Amino acid sequence: MTEITTPVYNTYEDYNYDDLNIYAGLDCIATSKVLSKIFPKLAEEPSFITSIDGNSPIYTKLKSLIDVNEEVTLPALDYILDMEINGMKYDTSKNREFHSRMTEEICLLKDDIFRMVGHEVDMNSGVKMAEFLYGEKGFTIPYTTTSGEPSTDGDALLALAGLNPLDPGRYITPNPDLQYLAWMAKYKDIFSSHNMFIKNYVEDFVKSDGRIHASYNLHGTSSFRITGDNPNFTQLPRPKHGYNIRECYTVDEGNVFMAFDFSSAEVKILANICKDPSMLKAVADGLDFHSFSASAMLGVPYAEFVDVLKNKDNENYKRYKSLRQIAKVLTFSILYGSSANGIAMQLGITKDESEKYMDMYFKAYPKMADYIERQKNWSIWNKMIVTPFGQRRQEYGVYDCFKKTAAYNAAVRNSSNVGIQSPTSTLGLITFAELNKSGMKPLGAKAICTVNHCGLI
Repeated sequence: MTEITTPVYNTYEDYNYDDLNIYAGLDCIATSKVLSKIFPKLAEEPSFITSIDGNSPIYTKLKSLIDVNEEVTLPALDYILDMEINGMKYDTSKNREFHSRMTEEICLLKDDIFRMVGHEVDMNSGVKMAEFLYGEKGFTIPYTTTSGEPSTDGDALLALAGLNPLDPGRYITPNPDLQYLAWMAKYKDIFSSHNMFIKNYVEDFVKSDGRIHASYNLHGTSSFRITGDNPNFTQLPRPKHGYNIRECYTVDEGNVFMAFDFSSAEVKILANICKDPSMLKAVADGLDFHSFSASAMLGVPYAEFVDVLKNKDNENYKRYKSLRQIAKVLTFSILYGSSANGIAMQLGITKDESEKYMDMYFKAYPKMADYIERQKNWSIWNKMIVTPFGQRRQEYGVYDCFKKTAAYNAAVRNSSNVGIQSPTSTLGLITFAELNKSGMKPLGAKAICTVNHCGLI
């Protein structure tokens, strides 16, 4: 009896070419029919409430979605298709080298930890780690997760070990009896990187041409920021513990990487949109924004603040460095809707301390508070947010039926997020798309990867 086997189809390249053409043709027909039905709606130029004078709303006319599609989406799509088709060359021999080294170090770390603790601990289980740390060892919980559970991540372990999680470069603890905690943090780092980027990476993502052809999702988030998968290049870890995993990504002989990046893009777009004078000055003068924010919160001159950060022997060095990190967290956390509790958890401080820092921040940048309030009002009045490029994000959560619910609060918070994150991502996309089309392709260069506001050619 002849056994019938079913072909295995993993990617488009495994399918019959003629079958793919038929599928693509049917897809085009169906899409065209849908477009013919919704085109009138796409061509509309609706009114948008920008303010209210007494009881009278003041309107402005928006671009049609067809215009937005022509100006933003189509150029970005061409750029994305180029990156997906070109792919990035991958060094499988370097992968095997990292696999061997990381596997050995993971085993050695486990042996050292278990010897010092006196028994084995399942370090890959949050529940078992919490039982060990806060039950058996009786440590005070330094952080909780977003769901309110005791944190057992690397930052929590470093904090318990007496090390600063914001400066985790040194893994030698002040108290030798707590050294196993720092080793646990290191184990988690290496185990996670190995599991995600080394262990089965070649089998999962490297195609027959020796390249990785990642997928990019143009509408992957509610804020119009693109996402990636198979694999997600935005998650590549920075060099740590002697492992620079980025060395696995390479180019053909005779070629080089060229990277193009926007420096502090979100901060600069925030300054442009909220029009805070201090923020605009910091950007225009090319100052280190987070140091400037911290100096303004502290009420000391920027030059003096930066001078202290250059001198580790200065008595204020640690305090100023810590405040700079706090200012950095505040900028993005406030902008993206984090509460005082959320910021407190990120920084490992109390809610009262978090509220105090937030007050200091808004005193330094009062126009930022105005921007957040304006975005909130726009979402409530219009049930949507419009970006500077004309993209529109519906905010169904602000309807009255959702008041006093998590959905309502999330929609209000999302309004300020979309207002900054969307134009930042879109500006990067259309800039890199034009660079790819007019600047690089005529010279024989290829777009191979993008990570948020950075393009790699």
